[in-house]
Amino acid sequence: MRGCDWLCVPRFDSAVCFAALLGTAEHGRCRIAPRGDASAIRRRYRDHTLVLETETTTPDGVVRVLDCMQLRSGHPTVLRVVEGVRGRVPMTMELVVRFDYGGVVPCVRRLDDGALSAVAGPDALCLRTRVEHRGEGLTTRAEFTVGPGERVPFSLAWHASHRPPPAAVDACNAVAETESHWRAWCERSTYDGEWGGRRRGALAARAEGARLRSHRHRRRADDVAPGNFPQAFTHVSLVNTARNLSRGGGPAHHRAQRA
Repeated sequence: MRGCDWLCVPRFDSAVCFAALLGTAEHGRCRIAPRGDASAIRRRYRDHTLVLETETTTPDGVVRVLDCMQLRSGHPTVLRVVEGVRGRVPMTMELVVRFDYGGVVPCVRRLDDGALSAVAGPDALCLRTRVEHRGEGLTTRAEFTVGPGERVPFSLAWHASHRPPPAAVDACNAVAETESHWRAWCERSTYDGEWGGRRRGALAARAEGARLRSHRHRRRADDVAPGNFPQAFTHVSLVNTARNLSRGGGPAHHRAQRA
């Protein structure tokens, strides 16, 4: 099961903090997967939503992972919920944060409420989960087991490092609200033809546009790719990350502090 290998926050033109898509795991990612071998993996977007569902079958059973971005949040937040479907499946979580295009190792510490804070320069990420985790080799790791009907939530929120982290959210409820929002939005469509994929394109465009509303952002992107402003930001991040990694820009040599 693949992890979240690419993340730009708080905007599409921000420096990536997960760059494993172009580099390796040490350049940043968040991976949640069964500890054993998988015999089958099925991945899809839930109907009329941008909630990604990954279902994995292992010798121990079946587990499902839901992924999405939280809606209407002042702090961009990645939501991940692990659901047990059948059997009891041992799971592992691996979080590697590398700010500035995969090149900067953050200072990581445990907050008073048990959350994990990763800070580098102006950026910070806050991980919240009820699963016990530990620092190991500049990586945050956890092991847990999920059974039928059990749900294990994770949330990873960005915030400016000079401000306190956002309040905890109920990741399970937030995923359900996000799913309901996208379905309600799609129900407004009157299209009833053979090109159902157009609805998927409209969903993607709305999600991208929601993070790029200001005229300043549109103008900067149009300079790169006129009329295609959301994709332009993604392309800029890809190019900048590739240039940094090709120059040998891996995680910085200073060591992070792990709680």
